[in-house]
Amino acid sequence: MTGLTSGINASWNLLEMDSAVYSRGVPLFSKGDRLNMSPETGAGASAPYTFPLRTSGLSGELAASANYTSAQSFGRLRALDRSCLGGETRL
Repeated sequence: MTGLTSGINASWNLLEMDSAVYSRGVPLFSKGDRLNMSPETGAGASAPYTFPLRTSGLSGELAASANYTSAQSFGRLRALDRSCLGGETRL
């Protein structure tokens, strides 16, 4: 069909901490923890259709698109799991 194009894309990443992250000696993230709010995979597709508007020389466009993003999580900071005073584990 003249004027119809389409496109697809996909992505994957392995965003992990290369080493443990500390703040003032308190562990915030361990080696291998995934970065907060970073989706591992994503995908998308689009299909725009361009058409002439009579004889005016102008054109119109209709388009549809869809996107997918895998789940995103927010890991708790390890410092929040420990009491600052006694080192006790909080539930």
